[in-house]
Amino acid sequence: MPDEPSTTAIDPPQKSLDSMRRPDALDRSFEGWSEEVFAMLDRLRAEPHIDQYKKG
Repeated sequence: MPDEPSTTAIDPPQKSLDSMRRPDALDRSFEGWSEEVFAMLDRLRAEPHIDQYKKG
């Protein structure tokens, strides 16, 4: 028999309104993709074929 969900209520965290403000500037950077990835995507767009993935 699968575990049944708990019926115990959990109080929400108590935070002040000031601590819930957004920062002035959000860091939206993403460092996960290299220039090689974008080059591969350009090749794939120009020639959408599985062999483009194999060229690396």
